Amino acid sequence: MSRRKLPKDEKKITVSIKISERELKQLEWGKDEPRSRPISRLIKKELQRRASMSLSENMRHSLGQLSENIGNTMARRKQWLQISTNVNQYLSEIAAHSERRLINYQRNFRGQTMLELSFGSNPTGLVYKKERTEGVFVERGASILFIPQINGKVTVDLIGHSVDYENNNDEQPTRKKINTFEPEHLSIRKNIEELIEKFLDFAIEDHWSFSE
Repeated sequence: MSRRKLPKDEKKITVSIKISERELKQLEWGKDEPRSRPISRLIKKELQRRASMSLSENMRHSLGQLSENIGNTMARRKQWLQISTNVNQYLSEIAAHSERRLINYQRNFRGQTMLELSFGSNPTGLVYKKERTEGVFVERGASILFIPQINGKVTVDLIGHSVDYENNNDEQPTRKKINTFEPEHLSIRKNIEELIEKFLDFAIEDHWSFSE
């Protein structure tokens, strides 16, 4: 049996009027009879057109922005994984030349690398007596923290000194946020130097020995 070629107008009528949504989906997935396959491409285009009509331009833009943000986050995390190694090495060099005053740490924070440079814990020379026991007041040193965020950026915080007696951590130290950076900003040694300089100035002014 020869196939009758449908005029263009009749094809349009078949898609928009004569074929139900269920039939459209059946034809799209190849469940149509052989005689219907020549128009399956038209039906597929019609389905795509209807799907696109359900999203406004603002909706499509928002969804596209979300995909772009996720991609940027993954790229930042990958950057920080590499850059944090160099930053930690530099912090180790500073600690090594600080006459044991500074200690650098590397920790896992939410699956990412957090870095810290700290003055550690040191006695203040003051003694306390409580009932029949006595001990010394201990300084918990100031720190600078490089904290990776969930979006891949890195926040740099300063934490001040605190003084309390041994095994008591009730005193809350001063905490100050410097800024949140793109990882690539921290790949430049000069930028790290400036951050450490700010940290040391902060630590001096916040220290229990400071007097104007």
